[in-house]
Amino acid sequence: MYCVEHADLRLDGALFEDIEVDPGAVVHAVPGESGLIPVSLTTTGLVRAGEPGPLYRDAAARDTEPTPASVPLTAIPYFLWNNRGAGPMRVWLPLYGA
Repeated sequence: MYCVEHADLRLDGALFEDIEVDPGAVVHAVPGESGLIPVSLTTTGLVRAGEPGPLYRDAAARDTEPTPASVPLTAIPYFLWNNRGAGPMRVWLPLYGA
């Protein structure tokens, strides 16, 4: 099991809770260099722009939403989280567009 930690993100003022997984992004397995992290996973996430809209909306309303900014995501093995400072962590991230 892997998780995404705040320590690995560069959000430039966005909230950790605004990150969603890009369904079209490729996930790469990256071998650890220091030996502490055996394998990490990298991919691209999207940061929701603005306030969230209504829970249920039609497809036409979705087409008028602002384009989200992309952000690189790094997931580390769950057992290693919270070793680099306090901050939020997530195991489950929402899928963009779902």
